[in-house]
Amino acid sequence: MGHSAGSLSGAIQDRGGTELLLLPRRLSPAADRHLRLGPSDQGEQARPVPRSVRALGDVAGGFSAAFRPLRIRHLAAGGRSGAASRGGIRSIRIAAAFTAILLLSCSGRSHFLERRVALGDHAYRYRVWLPAHYTKLRRWPVVLFLHGSGERGDDNLRQISVGLGPALQSFGRRYKCVIVFPQCRDGEEWYGEMERQALAALDQTVKEFHGDPKRVYLTGISMGGAGAWYMARHPRRFAAVVPICGEVVRQPDDPFPAALPPDLARILSAPDPYHALAGAIDGTPVWAFHGADDDAVPVTESRSIVAALRRVGGNVRYTEYPGVGHDAWDLAYADADMVKWLLKQRMR
Repeated sequence: MGHSAGSLSGAIQDRGGTELLLLPRRLSPAADRHLRLGPSDQGEQARPVPRSVRALGDVAGGFSAAFRPLRIRHLAAGGRSGAASRGGIRSIRIAAAFTAILLLSCSGRSHFLERRVALGDHAYRYRVWLPAHYTKLRRWPVVLFLHGSGERGDDNLRQISVGLGPALQSFGRRYKCVIVFPQCRDGEEWYGEMERQALAALDQTVKEFHGDPKRVYLTGISMGGAGAWYMARHPRRFAAVVPICGEVVRQPDDPFPAALPPDLARILSAPDPYHALAGAIDGTPVWAFHGADDDAVPVTESRSIVAALRRVGGNVRYTEYPGVGHDAWDLAYADADMVKWLLKQRMR
């Protein structure tokens, strides 16, 4: 089935939890001033912090650990530990994302910026990641990342907490590109208004950060993987697409939350939706990824659309990871060959 997965490194196989010790401590007013952030409409959000705060990266073993499932032990509450609730994990993940922004911004290397884009009477916030040694003296490839359903909201943090955001901490030097992280609203998906705001953020980023219009790429995970398949229908919009564990045809018990755009509705209501979508994607290069043991999105979804693309002569690669579940993105975004392949693609 196309490319097969190689052996997994110990770091990638590590699915263990991380214990977070919550130590009660009152910060002095002077220390607190260093942690305040500027207004979101000023662009870069993180400001320099004192050495004691920067040392968090060493004490916690780097913020990559904070993105794994956490067990919480509050020493002031008797030192009892247990599994974090889903709501608690979400709150901690937001805090971890905030810490990631703070640490990356203070590192003197890569960092996230906060931006907003107006669409009608609504302003949507999004994040932009700049590579190390970014300069406007050259044109940069630009990647649009679409997050999954669990990262929806309006906090402008969750979308960097799963998938490509954490991968940048370990493999950021491979990603010599600008990356855009829009956020989908709760209860919606990556079509209609949410597709428009993501593309508006992308266009604004290409303009602001000296992007190369011929090297604009799309990737997404889970719900965002489906969004990547759907957005790939736009001709000459992307130089390449990397959908990860994305669904094309919805299950009968999982309807779309709102009406589809007419062109997408025609594709998905066709007698063979995979063939119809493959025809719309046409010659856009695609590299799809999926875990063989995915229990959230059937692996047959990727197999079916990849087979359809091959039947119509599409430019497609496919990697399926044996024994891997829904989080195939951890391996995909760590794949140096994928990154090299992606950044070599150019719009013709």
